[in-house]
Amino acid sequence: MDTSDTAYSKVRALRTTVLAQQIEIASLRAADRARQAQHVEIPRLMSTLQTHVTALQGQQGPARGPAQPKIPEEANSSS
Repeated sequence: MDTSDTAYSKVRALRTTVLAQQIEIASLRAADRARQAQHVEIPRLMSTLQTHVTALQGQQGPARGPAQPKIPEEANSSS
C-alpha cells in the first residue's frame, strides 16, 4: 500500500464516521421531536380530563370521602 492508498483509506474511514454521526444526529432529532410532541400532548390530555371530571361532578354532586360519610336514611327520620 502506498501513500495515496493510505490517504484514500483514511478519507473513506472519515466519510464513514461522518455518515454514522449524521445518522445518529437524525435519530436524536427525531426522538427530540417526539418528546416535544409529548410535552404538548400531556397538558392537552390533562385539560380534557379536568373537563370530564368537572362535568361528572356537576352530574353527581361532590364526591364524598372519609371526612364526609353518607348519612344513613334512618338517621334523618328520628320521629
